[in-house]
Amino acid sequence: DAQVISVRWHATFSNFVAATADNGMATFVVCQEFIDALPVHVFEKTDAGWRERMIDVAIQEDDEDIKKQEEDASKAAAATVAAVSEEKQKKEEKKTRLRVVVSPNVSPACKTLLNVDEETGHMKNDNSPVGAVCEVCPEGILLVQDIAKLLERNGGAALIVDYGNDKGATDSLRGFSRHEQVSFLSRPGQVDVTADVDFQALRHAVNHHTVTTTDGEESSVDAPFAFGPVTQGDFLAAMGAVERVVSLIENDDTTDDQAEDLYSALERLILPDQMGTLYKVMAIGRKKDGIFAPPGFS
Repeated sequence: DAQVISVRWHATFSNFVAATADNGMATFVVCQEFIDALPVHVFEKTDAGWRERMIDVAIQEDDEDIKKQEEDASKAAAATVAAVSEEKQKKEEKKTRLRVVVSPNVSPACKTLLNVDEETGHMKNDNSPVGAVCEVCPEGILLVQDIAKLLERNGGAALIVDYGNDKGATDSLRGFSRHEQVSFLSRPGQVDVTADVDFQALRHAVNHHTVTTTDGEESSVDAPFAFGPVTQGDFLAAMGAVERVVSLIENDDTTDDQAEDLYSALERLILPDQMGTLYKVMAIGRKKDGIFAPPGFS
């Protein structure tokens, strides 16, 4: 049936790329708050140089003192025993099973992702102060490169919408539960773990790759290009969101309650003190006529 839309799920983006290798259809990719959920490596500048922050299982408290208190208390009044037991319970509740530690040496990720010298622990031309933190998301970088290669082959475009910045990611790894920020180590598997997207790294990953032309030479002239990021507010405004909402509000069939909802939604999406500047938008695609950026990225 020509009217049936076929929906297929793929475990990874690379699987999707392989599955669509021969269809020749233009591809349009939308990443809405996707890259912020990918794993990141976190690095910290210490007195000894750059080290990677890692997750460790916290050493459990020694219960010998508590046990001795209980043995001594068994000879005393029942009230004393109850008090000691209560103290033990409180200590057990406060125990942290996971903790963040700094690697004692230069980790493999330090060497490959930051190009840190294994002996000195430092990077070339690095003036970062002790205590500086940076985050690297290699899966995000590989993803946008795969997207660019797919668009080069099939044509189309990609739109990435997420929160982050264009100056490099710093100490942003955090957890969310029930719309509130919590420790990302609390309740493993039950907390949303997220980090700000480093749009600078994504743009660099796309704009500095080369393609192989038909004559076998490498070129980046007609390669897909990364545009932006621009703020969500600016992007939506440039795409006519304000005019569209005004048109809907002025429609005779729009009720007062619907008009209020439309206005509130627009404010939430574009105002700087709400989502307008928190979220950024990046596009990947070819320049129109080799010159012009896509709409919203002038």
